[in-house]
Parts: sequence; structure tokens; C-alpha cells
Amino acid sequence: MTLLEAIQKANESRPNAISDERKSAWVYELEAQFAEMMEVPIPENAFDEDPDARLLMPAPYDRCYELYLMAMIDHDVQDMDMFNDDISVSNDAIKSACAWWRRTHRPKSAGNWRTM
Repeated sequence: MTLLEAIQKANESRPNAISDERKSAWVYELEAQFAEMMEVPIPENAFDEDPDARLLMPAPYDRCYELYLMAMIDHDVQDMDMFNDDISVSNDAIKSACAWWRRTHRPKSAGNWRTM
């Protein structure tokens, strides 16, 4: 998923007047968390130069970006009931994405198990 796709999907679900630049900053807050977990350089928010920049989390786990944006939009417009629901769903998607990453990128076992 690209940054622009995430913003467009969130806008379809939550029509709003918030600037795309602000939404981009929210996405890159989440992207920094993923980059730290993946041990890759934290990407800079380059919305003005490249709104089609690919985000780190691949499909089908990339939906967490859209869900996180929807929650942040609700928070920004102070719809706390929707925010509470959306942040819960968003956190579940983020946890699922992180768990998938850890499962598929864990170091290979050195076979150090000893039996007695």
C-alpha cells in the first residue's frame, strides 16, 4: 500500500477536512514504530515529494494504516465514541501485523536445545 492509498481509503470511510499532510504525519508515526521493529532506517515523511511512497507493512497487514488513520481522524474531530471503537480495531490490526512480522522474521534456531 502507498501513503496516498491509505489516505484515500481513510477519507472514503471518514470524510473530513483534515489536510493530507497532517494525515501523512500520522501514518509516518505508525511507520516509525514498524521501522523500529523491523530494524530498518526510519523513513522520513516525504508526502510533498512522493505521495506514492510504499509503506513498510505488506498486504494483507497494510490495512492497519487505514484503520489507524480513521481512528486519528475521529480523535481530531473529537468523536470520542468512534475513536474508542476505531483505536481498538486499529490496535488489534497493528498487533496482528507485528506478530506476523516477528513470526516470519525470527532468527533461525542454532539447535541449542539440550535433552537430559
